[in-house]
Amino acid sequence: RRRLENRRVTAVGRISLYMESVQKREDEDSLGQLLEAYKDQIASLEEELSEDDFEIELGFIINAISKKITSWTPQLDLEYANDPMRFDFGHLTIVADTGRGPVRMSKMGGGKSIQMSKMGGGTNALGCHLLALFGLHNWFVSQQRPVPAFLMIDQISQVYYPSDPEVGPSSDPSEDERVLVKQMYEWLFKRIAELNGGLQLIITDHANLTDRWFQEAVVVSWRQGKKMIPEHWIPKYL
Repeated sequence: RRRLENRRVTAVGRISLYMESVQKREDEDSLGQLLEAYKDQIASLEEELSEDDFEIELGFIINAISKKITSWTPQLDLEYANDPMRFDFGHLTIVADTGRGPVRMSKMGGGKSIQMSKMGGGTNALGCHLLALFGLHNWFVSQQRPVPAFLMIDQISQVYYPSDPEVGPSSDPSEDERVLVKQMYEWLFKRIAELNGGLQLIITDHANLTDRWFQEAVVVSWRQGKKMIPEHWIPKYL
């Protein structure tokens, strides 16, 4: 009886060892097949991402963005509004292709003012930045790219009238300046409407146009003593 029990135990041990070895080989075979599949996938992606194909795809995207921003330029206060505009991918700015040759924006280093531009004054630099930003976001939205769908801009009208009209009569903008600021905001509202809810634009600014479409977009007005950070909060954190 003991011998029979020993034989049973031995048989069970051999069966277990065999089953474990078979399972191990199956796992190794499965991993090998998976590795080969990944190698094929990597090779396919490397082929798709070849340098030549990348340059062709990038050129297509830049041309699409440039075509869009060129169609927008007549609606902004730009010195080169009648010239083709090209998106400069290397510097994320705009180049105007004039009859005398390309006119580029200056590189903006740390601490440099927005008014430092080979294209002229601050209004040209502002317009070019808006073209670049909306050209990119228009592409991201239209292609459903995974980029945060909002844009925040501070003091966008500063190049026209840098101070809040509440400060005093000397800071009150001229009629021409008001017209240009309104023109810029109309341009912004059109760009947002074209994207049909695909992009949220958040602006903090001194400008406060009386037009209904503008006032309906105002979320909060920090004027007449009302501030972004209420004064009664300050003692709590000092």
